[in-house]
Amino acid sequence: MLAWYVAATRQSHFLAHMQQVREILEPETAALAAANHTPDQMQAIEDAFAEMAAAKTLAAWNDADVRFHFAILQAAGNELLVPLGLVIESALGSMFAYTASQKGDVGRTLLGHERILLAIRARRPSAARQAVRRLLDETSRIVGQVIQAGSRRAKPARA
Repeated sequence: MLAWYVAATRQSHFLAHMQQVREILEPETAALAAANHTPDQMQAIEDAFAEMAAAKTLAAWNDADVRFHFAILQAAGNELLVPLGLVIESALGSMFAYTASQKGDVGRTLLGHERILLAIRARRPSAARQAVRRLLDETSRIVGQVIQAGSRRAKPARA
């Protein structure tokens, strides 16, 4: 169903709505992961981050980025979040592929992801929440540019 939505809606509409979902879920999920992660869950977050750092292509970066965020969701310790993550995983992949391609540098947000990882590892929920918000600010900027560009194209030219 979600794949159909992604394919059927305007890209700017999808990006705006997906960004809202991320802003609702990700800061608190990271805070929960900081409080609740197990050693194995922390290792999964670190492994995904290492794959992001080593990525040479957009596809490799995107796959690792989705795994990073999904590992955080699993580390949150809330059983109801995991199925939700599975539902939005493909939508996140689509969003990450688009925003990474717009940035022009696959690793540009690596430092932001590292801040999240370090806060979770240190078991600092407030710092994890803030690190996610900082990362999302960059994505919001890109989504805003896409929406503005789409609205400029939608308006008829004046004579």
